Amino acid sequence: MTQYGTGETSYLDGVRNSEGVEQCRTAFSGLCEKDIRQAVEHINDPRLTFGTLYALSPVVARFRLERYMSPRSAAALRIVRSIGQPRRSGSPDSSVRNDTSRAALKWILDTGRADDGMSGEYEEAMDIAASVLINTYKDPEALSAAVDMIFDRSLKGRNIHSLVWAVFQSRNPEALKLIAQRLRSPDGRDARLACSLLGIDSPDGSSANV
Repeated sequence: MTQYGTGETSYLDGVRNSEGVEQCRTAFSGLCEKDIRQAVEHINDPRLTFGTLYALSPVVARFRLERYMSPRSAAALRIVRSIGQPRRSGSPDSSVRNDTSRAALKWILDTGRADDGMSGEYEEAMDIAASVLINTYKDPEALSAAVDMIFDRSLKGRNIHSLVWAVFQSRNPEALKLIAQRLRSPDGRDARLACSLLGIDSPDGSSANV
């Protein structure tokens, strides 16, 4: 087996980073057919990122591996599967508001940010993770991460509405401080978005769409 993994990177992340998503799926499928125990060991690697687990989720489903997965990874996949399903309440994240999911939500947000934008469903999983961590668990690191993602997504022309809602729903004054820091950004687009979010006029008279 090619040694894609390192001390800090899982084998499956190494394959995806070096060969791409499709080759990673092919390699993992082959491993499932050849040595299911080793496949389970790799998918449960504590160094695995959410982006790679998400990319491999069709293979996980095909080989019915979820029953062998770590609680963290299994919970993360349940969160992904919950996207688009009818809710018993009006809150889009009510189905994952429990203590057993907290580690999975932190893992999704912390390790998944690098792949934000992989798909619309992926972004929604990131939005759910951020929203629950911010508004249920009052996680300050999640609040900071969400503000960073808002500005990163905006620069790439991607949807920011759910993240903006999650940040302002917290009613945490720290959110305003984090946004206000962007007023000093050398990138005028960041400054204009910050002005728009804070409800103040942009120095150059322009506006950002939110």
